Amino acid sequence: MVINWPACSAPALDREEQLESDKLELKAQIRTALADLAARHGIAEGEVDHVMWAYIDQAVRDLTFVHEHEPASARDKDAAIVAFGRPRPFNS
Repeated sequence: MVINWPACSAPALDREEQLESDKLELKAQIRTALADLAARHGIAEGEVDHVMWAYIDQAVRDLTFVHEHEPASARDKDAAIVAFGRPRPFNS
């Protein structure tokens, strides 16, 4: 019998790496769209940098925080949406 310890490390690591990759890709797509809009309307590139740093990075972290910090077993169950730290059922 072969025991892989820890038992789920490879799939979990793959999921974490994929999520990080997806987050970077999402931010790059958003930055490109914001930069295009800014260029069309004469908005300074520094404004795009500010929006990315102040809002988009935080929004992506907020979106993925629970998923990244919750055990996989809890994610797989019918979970509640977390709003301001309080669980809230889907149908409320």
